[in-house]
Amino acid sequence: MEWLPYCLEQSQSLSQWTWGRSGVSQLGVRQPYISTAGSVPYCRSYLDLELLRHGGEFSVEWDIDESLLDCFTVKLTLQPILENAIKYGLDNPDEPGKIRIRLFAREDTVVFAVEDNGRGADDARIAQMNESLGDVSPFIGTHIGVRNVHERIGLVFGSGYGLTFRRSEWGGVAAFISIPKTMEAEKPAP
Repeated sequence: MEWLPYCLEQSQSLSQWTWGRSGVSQLGVRQPYISTAGSVPYCRSYLDLELLRHGGEFSVEWDIDESLLDCFTVKLTLQPILENAIKYGLDNPDEPGKIRIRLFAREDTVVFAVEDNGRGADDARIAQMNESLGDVSPFIGTHIGVRNVHERIGLVFGSGYGLTFRRSEWGGVAAFISIPKTMEAEKPAP
């Protein structure tokens, strides 16, 4: 009977994983655009799954301007950025991993920011990351999801929008996704 608590705990984790996975997978079968109000819960589900997978090795902080939840974006813009933050940003052995997701406005632009407290990158590496986003060669190598997000945003909203990288306040890397402040009635046709 010593194994019973372990089995119950694993069963609950599996149940949480299954529920979360079903929510994330439904994102791919709807329209090509999603409101930021729809994007945030999917990202929360994705991060819940990753927290289960990583045994709670990192924490997540949300700072969402709720007045921007009626804006629209291209589907699956935030998840690949979160995936990279988990994969590359949780490599600081000196402190537990942290990821912060922010949604805020700058004039007529909506910005999603994803920051981590990983080891970070020097200015030359940050410049290289930003330059690689503009590379028009076929997707070869690494960071395909990140480049895909940048290209899709540029195709839909224009070259003034997309992804940029900077150093995070926490010492890691910060990714900024910029999109126009577009409400439902103004969203582009698919």
